[in-house]
Amino acid sequence: MDILLLGAEGQLGREFKSLLNSNNLKFQTYSHNDLDITNHESVRELFKNNKLKLIINTAAYNLVDRAEDNPYLAVEVNHKAVENLALLCSKNSVFLIHFSTNYVFDGTSLEPYKINDPPNPLSVYGKSKYMGEKAILQNMDKNFLIVRTSWVFGLGPQNFIYKLLNWAKDNSTLKIVDDEIAAPTSTSDLAKATFELYSSGLSGLYHITNRGNCSRFKWAELILNEIKWTGELKPTNLSNFGLKAKRPHRAILDISELPKEIHSNLKSWEDATTIAVKRINQNQII
Repeated sequence: MDILLLGAEGQLGREFKSLLNSNNLKFQTYSHNDLDITNHESVRELFKNNKLKLIINTAAYNLVDRAEDNPYLAVEVNHKAVENLALLCSKNSVFLIHFSTNYVFDGTSLEPYKINDPPNPLSVYGKSKYMGEKAILQNMDKNFLIVRTSWVFGLGPQNFIYKLLNWAKDNSTLKIVDDEIAAPTSTSDLAKATFELYSSGLSGLYHITNRGNCSRFKWAELILNEIKWTGELKPTNLSNFGLKAKRPHRAILDISELPKEIHSNLKSWEDATTIAVKRINQNQII
């Protein structure tokens, strides 16, 4: 086994399974049910029993509001488990690909966040993901990719598009926030761009999203127009929902430091969203 894929049943994990299969690569997948990555000894056994070349970690605790009530689990998955992976990868010369989030920033900048801009997470979730980043940077000198991204959507019902379409089935009026701005990101484009970075021999910290940015409201508007929804869409503010976790209002990631070829291959958020909506309507995402 050359490649180990963690979090294989999540939407990004599913995309990587498809990508690795299409490239005829030898790999093993582990979902949460197969492996508890917070069990450090179980993870160590994988290193002992396999000659690994690459670990792709798409596993994460990403229940943003629940993390406020359960910080221990968020830290165990997003920080401690990642630290264990980093130490084992460093010791065994295994390359590590890990994913982080725009929620490591506070969203107060009027400009897109560059790679080296100082993080200032607002939530337990954001803090735990930033701690995971630091664990890799502190324990690995090379042979890693940390990829920050935002508003991910792909195969499975865990994303905004799928949820919005279900809301639209049962409601004639929807209220969506217009004061949260970022870049929707297709798992297909994210996985391909990340693997291109790895295949090009690059390492370090990168930002990958689809091109452009929008508010949640504008994103919803495009999605609902695509299905010709006849209801009423109303803009509202984040503060009206009484969410436990604070969200960054404007956490756009600067992707200009990506290699030109990879950058140019990334679709606009509009095109990526349109493709996803069509796939959902064709029952290709369940």
